[in-house]
Amino acid sequence: MSVIDGVSTIGQYHVVVINRGREHGLEPGHVLEVWQQGNRVRDFGPSTDSWSRQIAKPFARTVQLPSERAGTFMVFRVYDRLSFGLVTSAETVMGVGDRVRNPSPGT
Repeated sequence: MSVIDGVSTIGQYHVVVINRGREHGLEPGHVLEVWQQGNRVRDFGPSTDSWSRQIAKPFARTVQLPSERAGTFMVFRVYDRLSFGLVTSAETVMGVGDRVRNPSPGT
């Protein structure tokens, strides 16, 4: 996902561009969700005191946090392999490169 204005953060009412279009089954009026990739963080285990955390730091494994829903947008212009959409809701600030997919059931 990219934004028209050339900025790196995206919010409600921004126009976005995605690399999917008519060849991928998109039509004007389709609503898609925006998902942000979860961060990779260190898992220090159950210890809570700072001394234990410092000792465990070099040995802590990294874990991938799950992706989170960031907002929705509606497709308004479709080409063969490119579409434009309007962000209709934003739970958090979205960024260039966030993923889009079909809405989850019940949303």
